[in-house]
Amino acid sequence: KHLMPWMYIGVVAALAGASHATLAAQSSSFSTSLWVWVIGGAMWYLWMLKSNPGEISAENHDVYLRMYPFDNVLYATGRTCQTCGLEKPARSKHCRFCGRCVARF
Repeated sequence: KHLMPWMYIGVVAALAGASHATLAAQSSSFSTSLWVWVIGGAMWYLWMLKSNPGEISAENHDVYLRMYPFDNVLYATGRTCQTCGLEKPARSKHCRFCGRCVARF
């Protein structure tokens, strides 16, 4: 469905392979720490993909309306999301990737 995770993994694998081939002759400890950073970064990215970004639904809509005050400059009351049909809480936007309104976007 989403190409972004696969693109990220491909770029990270290509960079890791190129840097590993270049640094293999130098220091094995540097190469090991590089792999730790690459694998840790990939795991962090995959964890972020699976975590809840603060989805606004009909059940928790009132909570998010009270969470951040409207300043009536950037965030005015009475605006509704054209896709979800819910009133937009302050600091929220509709995410085009996950298809739902997200708080603190």
